[in-house]
Amino acid sequence: MSTDILDMSPLWQEAVDQGALRTKREDMRLLLEKRFGTLDPDIIAAIDQADFKKLRDLFLDAVTDPLDAIRARLLQPETDTPEQPQQ
Repeated sequence: MSTDILDMSPLWQEAVDQGALRTKREDMRLLLEKRFGTLDPDIIAAIDQADFKKLRDLFLDAVTDPLDAIRARLLQPETDTPEQPQQ
């Protein structure tokens, strides 16, 4: 059975992306809980709000960085927004 139709479906791709994001969030939370024990609600909320890129970029640093540095990066607003054209 060919999966070409599924691969082309935007709804299917969105479901795959959401599953990957959910897994990345769970992985980050588990890693931090293993290293630091129970996490503060602000860190949990930041993980739940973070996008895939932010979690991916932070994941390996979370293995070695102190919790304060991880918290700061999680709570840091995204700055990768495209610039607005000037009029």
